[in-house]
Amino acid sequence: MGLFDNWRAKRAAKLQAKLDKAQDMARDARDIMKTVESPYVEAKKNLNEYETQLKFKPMKAYKFASKGYTAAVFESEAAKIYVEATELLESQGRQEERSIEKLEAKYRNSLSTGRSKAAKKIAYKLYAEANKNPDPSPLKVSLDDTTVRGGSIDIVVSNKEVRPIIVNTISCRSGSMELFTEQNMSEVIPAGGQTSRQVDFDAGNSTDIIVSIDYEMGYEHLKLKKTFAVRKKI
Repeated sequence: MGLFDNWRAKRAAKLQAKLDKAQDMARDARDIMKTVESPYVEAKKNLNEYETQLKFKPMKAYKFASKGYTAAVFESEAAKIYVEATELLESQGRQEERSIEKLEAKYRNSLSTGRSKAAKKIAYKLYAEANKNPDPSPLKVSLDDTTVRGGSIDIVVSNKEVRPIIVNTISCRSGSMELFTEQNMSEVIPAGGQTSRQVDFDAGNSTDIIVSIDYEMGYEHLKLKKTFAVRKKI
């Protein structure tokens, strides 16, 4: 093989490696968009351009796959933070405050105009507003990062109250896919105590795990929902 042929072979191999990674990013971006609800204007625009360039100018396809993936990650994280903030603000009865309404309007406008980074910044502002007041929920739901294995992780439910809480249902889903459900539990979590459940997921894709809990505290029947992002490293 001559020098020119060797150079051409290396160039082709390098291009193929980039295209393979671009395909991974595009696939993962679509997985993210399936599991976290949001408009994804910016991500969809770049992924459509990726498909076009892949057919006609493959060397330019990687750039748009990367942009699409980054936008999908930013927007999914923004959507998750936004949901947490609005749920907390609703429990505090603050959603009709003028400052909150203005931030929510800016958030929606950022999404509709394809500005995922701006949306994420605004979502964090809403989250900061929500956390100016204590979280009124008596339960805390978290992921035990030390238990991450190939396709499984532990969901931890902690009782922040000074009295027992009865958990009746714990369910986890990703998008429309059910990952785990345990009903009719009547499991008592003592004051300051916790319980955990192992949840399995597809380790090959990025996903969001939505945890829903029905529980009783005294004579009250309450619900709690929390969303966690599990991202595949690309």
